[in-house]
Amino acid sequence: MFNIYFCSNLQHTMTSYGLACACRGSRSCLICSPSVPASPTSQTKTRNIYHLCPTCFHFYSKELDNEKDHEHHLLPWELKEFSGVQVYQNFVSLKEELELVSEIESWAWQLSQSGRRKQDFIPKANFKKKKINSASFRGLPHYCHPLLKRLESFSGLVDFQAAGAAIIEYLPIRGSSLAPHIDDSWLWGERIVLISLLSDTVMSFTKPKDNENEKKKDQENVEVKVELPRRSLFVLSGSARYRWAHGIEREAITDRRVSLTFREFSTEFAHQDGTKELIDTAKISLYP
Repeated sequence: MFNIYFCSNLQHTMTSYGLACACRGSRSCLICSPSVPASPTSQTKTRNIYHLCPTCFHFYSKELDNEKDHEHHLLPWELKEFSGVQVYQNFVSLKEELELVSEIESWAWQLSQSGRRKQDFIPKANFKKKKINSASFRGLPHYCHPLLKRLESFSGLVDFQAAGAAIIEYLPIRGSSLAPHIDDSWLWGERIVLISLLSDTVMSFTKPKDNENEKKKDQENVEVKVELPRRSLFVLSGSARYRWAHGIEREAITDRRVSLTFREFSTEFAHQDGTKELIDTAKISLYP
């Protein structure tokens, strides 16, 4: 039997299986923990919150600054080490967006943690043991390759070679969120590329605790919010990628959202035997 949920962007059909839960450990969603009101990143109310202006790419505080007063947008001293975030609006057109979602829906979804669903087209990795199992990695969905080709026209992405694709679905009815984390650096390289479909969201950046460095404790009370508009391209690199944890709060998911994330191999992994074959495999087009 089907339960029908209407999103403003798309009529989305979910089976009762789609409302199951794959949360483990500290992860939770509205399916397994309906009484939990907020995602972990939003429970800290004492942080100094800065927003990245999508126009001038400087920072402002909504409590103190005028969002459109770009002359007074600043680089606070707490954010001197925050760099490497780029947002390009309208990376895909509305027509392309609908076509992409239609293509994505032709593949099977798998349950993921924190109320998400996913489609993984990446080599399986054991990050603790630093081992790769590439037996199930056969390539990327055919619709990915035109998008990757388009990246070549963007500064800093000319030599980007995708090592895999992760398709993630977020739904407010499930309480979907993304826990703050820093992506592994043994396997994945500096640049992480993300395309947002169907709705806007906000990515939050926080500084992990540094108990050994007293001077950095003030930075732990700072949060940076970066708007990710629908159909935009987001590139994460530099200190924002390696030194700041990124996540998406439950409250930032207000409608159905689908994201496509592409990663490249790290310089360390790129020199290992078999890496070239994996990159060549990523160039293969898959069809459902």
